[in-house]
Amino acid sequence: MEKTLSQKTVHWQAAGAACQAAQEKAQELGIVVSVVVMDRGGNVIASLRDPRTPFHTYGIASDKATTAAGFGMPTSQWWGFLESMDSPGVKAGLPATDRLAVFGGGVPIYDGPELVGGIGVSGGSEEQDEVCARAGLAAAQLAGEPG
Repeated sequence: MEKTLSQKTVHWQAAGAACQAAQEKAQELGIVVSVVVMDRGGNVIASLRDPRTPFHTYGIASDKATTAAGFGMPTSQWWGFLESMDSPGVKAGLPATDRLAVFGGGVPIYDGPELVGGIGVSGGSEEQDEVCARAGLAAAQLAGEPG
């Protein structure tokens, strides 16, 4: 029986670079956002909040990052996933789960096949938030899908 387990995570430098690049993309799009990078356990590694954005965006970005890091799928896919469920209880219960975001703007972070974290962006439309998150990952040379 194994007693310990090694787990990879996102390095703080890569997380910081992803946050900065996501903010730069938001500026290019003419929006103000909050960006959060989480590890698999839902712990913040790095974050950047434009002071012009509503303060609630930070919590929403955090929830998006947590959801992506916890389940390994972009938050933009959650609504379709829920609609495909047969159980009305699951359909109603999952979106009510604390810190679960079922709308776009959160993207998982992978190192090869291993899920290592998530990035969440909030402040624009769902589509703009996801564009910013993916720009952050690309700039930090992080993957949003298993590879």
